[in-house]
Amino acid sequence: MDLGIGSIIAVFAGLGLMLLFFRKTFGVLDPFNWFLASRVAPALSVLVWVVVNPRGNYFFVIIFALSVVLFVAVLFATTKRLPAAKNSISPPDIRRLGRLSIYLVLTKITLLYWATGELPIFGEGGSDAFIEFDSKNKVVSSLLLALRSSDIILLVFVIPLMKTRRRRIMYLLILILIALPVALSSGKKAALLSFFFSMGLGEYMRIHYIERQSAFFIRPIIVGPLTALVFGWASWIYFRTVGGDFSQIDISTLAVAVEFVYYQFAYPHDLFTSGVLADFFANYNPDKLRYFFHTALKPLGFPAFDASIGPSIQDHLGGGLTGRGINPTFIIEGYVLTGVGLPFYAMAAGAIVGFMRNILTRIKNIRNRVLCGALLLQSVHIVAIDALFFMKIVMGLILMAPILVFLSRIRLFGK
Repeated sequence: MDLGIGSIIAVFAGLGLMLLFFRKTFGVLDPFNWFLASRVAPALSVLVWVVVNPRGNYFFVIIFALSVVLFVAVLFATTKRLPAAKNSISPPDIRRLGRLSIYLVLTKITLLYWATGELPIFGEGGSDAFIEFDSKNKVVSSLLLALRSSDIILLVFVIPLMKTRRRRIMYLLILILIALPVALSSGKKAALLSFFFSMGLGEYMRIHYIERQSAFFIRPIIVGPLTALVFGWASWIYFRTVGGDFSQIDISTLAVAVEFVYYQFAYPHDLFTSGVLADFFANYNPDKLRYFFHTALKPLGFPAFDASIGPSIQDHLGGGLTGRGINPTFIIEGYVLTGVGLPFYAMAAGAIVGFMRNILTRIKNIRNRVLCGALLLQSVHIVAIDALFFMKIVMGLILMAPILVFLSRIRLFGK
């Protein structure tokens, strides 16, 4: 597969998908748009490539094409337009959400310190460091995954709603000086990008949910420098990871980096359509009834498999069982679980993502809608990327639920 042409097709496919779902998303910085551009668009680019340049295993190509088309169709059909009605929010609810955002920041810091004995700000190794952390701290990792960037989303939501300038400055300093460094603590290339989209989601929820609100964080004067910072951070982490010289960046190295990033997202689909995983599918047999509950059942002695799909594929291809591996996406994961029923699995994945977004954006109580949106709107599409990983997030949320209820009811400072 020509990576240059593939990445160009993916760009146009991503723009097309964002236009198609334009009235069903909050805006350009909605994490759902990132999912469309980074996950669905590469799948469409591989589909276009195998249609224009037939190759690989025709059985897998046909079932892949049918599944991708059905996934996009069902996702579009089930995702409703965002509700137009705006609401008022009471000052006590603003203060509760503000306090909760600070408690969540402190909770993440506590969990990190508890697991490591230090705060690994700007940690080394990117994804490798995160995998190592996850392997040694399963419970803490699940809790952190459950919280994800909810603290940042809530901070961005409440700061412009604060009545006093002093309070707005205080929360803004917490966002910049504490929440952002903690978000970057994994050292992953996508860390600052995740912060970027979390900031967008918090801003969009306030504009769409609350009456008489306008842009505060996503103005050009902020978005422009932050965009440059995102690409600078990602480039720095990338060249540090691959051992390159960050000071020697030119057009050719940037083109290679773009193609490298694109292929990370397209690789699972390219693998599937090529047919090289046929033997893997024949030999990899997880317990399908326990598969989605593996995270909860493994500590009880009832694992669904010895190694998950991504690392097992890495091992099958000769890379060894290191814990690293591809995101299986609904294509590979669906085929492992349902075989030729993959098109139905694809439709189910699209429907789950669409319906969950609808539910989360239509909760009647405005405070609960914001809180549930901060916790889950950034994660629902993971069902179509790695459903097992999504279930790990859900398990983490179940474990965090008593803590979240407690934190939402206490008042350690302020009114």
